[in-house]
Amino acid sequence: MNFGLHHIVDNYRTQDFIAYLKRTDWFRRFIDRFIYFIGIFSVSILVPQLYEILSTKSAEGVSLLTWMGFFTSSTFWLIYGILHKVKPIIITNIGAIVLHAMIILSILAYGA
Repeated sequence: MNFGLHHIVDNYRTQDFIAYLKRTDWFRRFIDRFIYFIGIFSVSILVPQLYEILSTKSAEGVSLLTWMGFFTSSTFWLIYGILHKVKPIIITNIGAIVLHAMIILSILAYGA
């Protein structure tokens, strides 16, 4: 499939194209807005795991250690977002921490 990307490759080196995107206001605005959608999506994909545990009242096959790792990772990302005042990181990781905590509590309640 050819989407016209050959034109970019033929006329620009990769570094030049990346530099062009960094200078382009419309692209930066698009990414700045789209990242909120990505953050919401990233948090929403945790819901099926929580639903599965709560609906079956079983956490069989769900790793407590893994979810504690996710919780810890999100906590440090939240701290990073707060220190650097990056709103999408803050919002995403607050949501993730809440869902990670709910999953961890569900694993403890309905452990295998």
